[in-house]
Amino acid sequence: MSEPDTRRILIKTAAIVAGVLVLAWAVANFYPYRVPDPLWTEADLPGVPASGNGWDHVPPATEVEMIELDSSLESILGAERPVQMITGAEFQRESLDAAFTQPAAHEALAVVEAVRAEPNFVVDCAFAEPCPQVVWFDLHKLAVLRALQLGLRGTSNDDALALLGDLIRIDRSQLETTRSLLSYTMAVINLRQALVAAQAVILERQALTGDTILDRQLDPAPVEALLDEVRKLDPSWRELQQAVIGEYLRHRAALLAVSGGSDALADFEGPRALLSPGLTLRHWNREFRQRYAAAEAGEIERALGIGERSPTKTPGWFLLNPGGRLLIAAMMFEVEGTAESLGEALEGIDAQRKGLLGDGDG
Repeated sequence: MSEPDTRRILIKTAAIVAGVLVLAWAVANFYPYRVPDPLWTEADLPGVPASGNGWDHVPPATEVEMIELDSSLESILGAERPVQMITGAEFQRESLDAAFTQPAAHEALAVVEAVRAEPNFVVDCAFAEPCPQVVWFDLHKLAVLRALQLGLRGTSNDDALALLGDLIRIDRSQLETTRSLLSYTMAVINLRQALVAAQAVILERQALTGDTILDRQLDPAPVEALLDEVRKLDPSWRELQQAVIGEYLRHRAALLAVSGGSDALADFEGPRALLSPGLTLRHWNREFRQRYAAAEAGEIERALGIGERSPTKTPGWFLLNPGGRLLIAAMMFEVEGTAESLGEALEGIDAQRKGLLGDGDG
């Protein structure tokens, strides 16, 4: 056989092999894989109240002007011990007073008052719709600072305790009804700040009781009302299973939106034609079963999905379901130190709860 004939045979063979590979790739990527049944549905999450939900009063970021807290006020909120917090508030008393003279502060506190007036606080955010969770996070910080400001005044200490008691109730409601990991994490941080501030205000109140400026003993009822809210902190809210379910539903909603041609996930730039809903949801079902089991075992890092390998880091990842793998990677939750910070906050909550109630109380 001549060399040209051999060359032609090799070229034909290579073309056939390439054609078979392209056909196999096309079949693998365009085959209508069955979409597995969802692990959970909305029925597995707490219902959203039709009325009486404080969350309904939290405005979008575009509709509220938030004041910028300087670093000195932010540092007060970062105090881990009540003595540090009240000392910081006393040291920054002028800055505190100045912050609450701003019109924006008055508007923000009016929102807090509207939220306080409702019996429930259930964060309800539909996928891809603006969700003002950060707005509430900032409002909560402002409310804690307001409570500290009031707590430094002997005649307003009762108001400070009432405000903090309501914040603790709101935080508890958010944790008990959480529908996402972001909501859970923010509520834990908020609750820790409120508990430290509560203990700080009570310490200041105890100091004021013997102050000769006051011509009466302080009424113990406001303290008891706050402690009643602290006693209602059921340890079950520490469990992350509910947040894992909510996160799963958010991921599934993203898949349905993207595969349906929606632009709801603006950051997704993957090839939608090469996205298999069946393979993608199969991957998430496997991952979220593991996350849920980790949540049941109290393994915060694994329940958050931290440490999961991105499917785009696997060699040859683009050969099968590249659009789905890019979507999976886009939805991964990876913030350095999140699990450690959340664990520390949970420990801090336990410590403050015990400090408020006493070792044998609650």
